Amino acid sequence: MGIKNFSKAFNATRVVKWKDYAGKTVAIDAMTELYRAALGATTVNALTDSSGKPTLHISVILSTVLEIHRSGVNQIWVFDHNQNPNEDFHNPAKLGELLKRKKKREEAASEMKTLKDFQQLAQKPTFSDDEEDEEPSCESKTNNTPDDVAQRVNALEKRTFSATAEMINDIKLILNCLNIRYLEAPAGCEGEQTASHLTNIGKA
Repeated sequence: MGIKNFSKAFNATRVVKWKDYAGKTVAIDAMTELYRAALGATTVNALTDSSGKPTLHISVILSTVLEIHRSGVNQIWVFDHNQNPNEDFHNPAKLGELLKRKKKREEAASEMKTLKDFQQLAQKPTFSDDEEDEEPSCESKTNNTPDDVAQRVNALEKRTFSATAEMINDIKLILNCLNIRYLEAPAGCEGEQTASHLTNIGKA
């Protein structure tokens, strides 16, 4: 998923565009693009199907694939190793990081529940003067405005987001339909590690 603050380690001289790689093959970390697509909008549920399942990632990934193709670039998408959910994570070095992420998601989920409770209180009818003491209003519990609360909830929803197997399969289906090559990282390897290896051996 990248290296935090890596871009601050150097000064960029120019913006690289897809057309700069015309005629070449580029290895793409599929999970990075999936999270970028799913979290790029204001809310994680900006687009959904009739059953309420998020579909924003499908629209964004499809646009990305087509943009790369129009730029004359050959593409290989690389997915993380598809481990058995009953097994430990295949990369022991990442276990600590996963535990940190899990804790942050749990904290965000707890705060989000509290804020949503405030939202529900704010939507209740206004009490009369005789009833005000019976049920405190949303404003009496928090100094945030309803808009502030809504923005915070959206931010927390992104923090608790985790890509599902169904989302990953959606991307693989798109690639299959468009005859775009993709592969899965072997056990013990990350997707970006495998993509980097492809560049090192001259395959991308």
